[in-house]
Amino acid sequence: MMTKFDWFPGGEWNSDEESAPRRPFPSFPFKINRGMILAGVIALVLLVFLPALAELYTDYLWYDSEGYASVFLIRIFARVPLFLAGFLFFASLLWINLVMVRRNLKVLYPEHRDLMSSRLIGLGIIGGAVFLGVTNGAAISSEWPMVLRFLNGSSFGTTDPIFGYDTGFYIFSLPFWNFLHARLLNVLFLSLLTALAAYGAFILPRSRGTAFPQVPLRAQTHITLLAALGALLWGAGYFLDRFAILVSPRGVTFGAGYTDVHAELLALNVLTVLSVLISLFLLASLFRKTWKVSLGLVGLLIVSSIVLRGFYPAIVQKY
Repeated sequence: MMTKFDWFPGGEWNSDEESAPRRPFPSFPFKINRGMILAGVIALVLLVFLPALAELYTDYLWYDSEGYASVFLIRIFARVPLFLAGFLFFASLLWINLVMVRRNLKVLYPEHRDLMSSRLIGLGIIGGAVFLGVTNGAAISSEWPMVLRFLNGSSFGTTDPIFGYDTGFYIFSLPFWNFLHARLLNVLFLSLLTALAAYGAFILPRSRGTAFPQVPLRAQTHITLLAALGALLWGAGYFLDRFAILVSPRGVTFGAGYTDVHAELLALNVLTVLSVLISLFLLASLFRKTWKVSLGLVGLLIVSSIVLRGFYPAIVQKY
């Protein structure tokens, strides 16, 4: 029996002038059972992993023919745990976010509880999390030399003259932190975009004729937390960018010049602090009305980025 869903209750589309009956929410022409789900998962696993396994076996035969099978096995033993760790970590991040969205929508719009509880939505959540986990796990496992350098890094006994970090930090640790930061920022952006799209699909139709959409408190809290984490990660990016001035090509010679130390570094420090302040005020907005301060700081961040990283270094470099 097909169930009717009222997507726009009380809206202008529910006018009594419409005499035509509503079209019911479409149902599947067949039932999805556990056997079909299992078969689909197995087919997906084979589609993704079978070509990779064939390539690995071919590589092993070549290494073994050259007498370096042990080297190949070290590579495998390093990549498999990294893939699993990356898969579990990033898949869990997206899964938690999507489950929170689903739970909030069930509470906020009980008339659509059946839709949110449907097997199709559940499979979509699991499929999205698995896809993200596989792509990020594969990316991390492909960078296994970098991860092993990070885990087994050592000290060189010499420090840089600007930050005072050991040289080993720039060789073993910094590449890993830059890579991890980029991955986390991408996942957080995807999570925020997904949450906005899901909430917007229910909020916007109910806000027709109003100047601003009425966003429920649960949705506000979720989106604000994601935005605060995003601002914090954005600030971490500025913080990591500071170390890049040591290899700056801006000056006559390669490395940190006068402009990098006295202009670029200042700009990055200011932008880091502003990003952290934005994150803190966003979190404070959950308890007090400080969201206007957050918006003001975002505007200040944009202006500061243009002035301090564009005009100011150019002026210092010229004069």
